Amino acid sequence: MSFSWLRASLVVFVSAASVAGCSAIFNPENSDDVLRCGNVDDCLADETFAAALQDKRYEAACAAPGNSDEFGSSNENTVCSTTDKQISCDPSQLDQLSDFVVRYNEAVESNGIYIACQAENLGKRGCKPNVGACDAGLTVNDFGVCDDPNSPVPAYEASTSNAGQDVLDQYCRQFYCDDEGDNFTCTNSDNKLICKRCDPGKPVGEGGCATMWVNGAPSSVYVAADGCDPTKSSLENSEFGPLPPAP
Repeated sequence: MSFSWLRASLVVFVSAASVAGCSAIFNPENSDDVLRCGNVDDCLADETFAAALQDKRYEAACAAPGNSDEFGSSNENTVCSTTDKQISCDPSQLDQLSDFVVRYNEAVESNGIYIACQAENLGKRGCKPNVGACDAGLTVNDFGVCDDPNSPVPAYEASTSNAGQDVLDQYCRQFYCDDEGDNFTCTNSDNKLICKRCDPGKPVGEGGCATMWVNGAPSSVYVAADGCDPTKSSLENSEFGPLPPAP
């Protein structure tokens, strides 16, 4: 199931129909049958809303739904909604024995893995051009490497300065069960590392949407989120592939 439609705060639709997880969440502009509130506790006390929050990727909010003509946006006209749960992806602040922190430390301490592409791979996807040219079908992207111009997620080249960014991003993708693999990234926000929805216009590590390529191949750290259970999203349930091989 793709969650790419969850780009903004969503509102719980209160009905007599069966509710389970995301099936209870709808856009307020489509119906006035919503749960209004004065604070978050009002939302948490409602059984329908509580069922929606079984999904651990989201947290409750009580706020105006925006500039909808039907609802307005005054403080007196607030409704229950869910927003992405803000979680830390700062290895220094999390369980040092977790697989995430152990894998990240291995990445940043590795030697000869997170480096620019070898000469024989220049021109390949995820590598710099070979004498100004990319392999057939590839063009230079905004990160300065050869890439598939039709790919929705740009590639960027590994380097000693971004070692471990693939581990950080994989943790965020896994927590949010991001089956598309491009919606979440570990971002430096107000001097804190947190998981956030990515922004295609920003640099890697600062919220940008991109996938690390190591010596002409996507980092082996990334693991698809297929089949993950959103009711069990946690640090302990994160999954990672092995570190990329040294060239």
